Amino acid sequence: MKKVCFAIDALNLPIIKVAPDAKRWIIRLTQTGIDRFTVEYGAERHDNLNYRAAAAKLGAMVMHALACEGKLDNSERRASCLSISPNNR
Repeated sequence: MKKVCFAIDALNLPIIKVAPDAKRWIIRLTQTGIDRFTVEYGAERHDNLNYRAAAAKLGAMVMHALACEGKLDNSERRASCLSISPNNR
């Protein structure tokens, strides 16, 4: 059993408005088994997570995307935006 449950281009989150030539960051949640998930964001990938861990990672990824666009005031995450390589999948 493997199915993509959620995939969003991070730059198309409803409250993110950026230049059309900006790089794309895909946030993806895939269910890989009963209570087993994989979450992906850019070059980051976390496999074999349970529901709680997947939810936490997914939330952190969405919040990171918002921080990178300056929608959240979090200088630590904003600085990390420069070090992550987008991965177009």
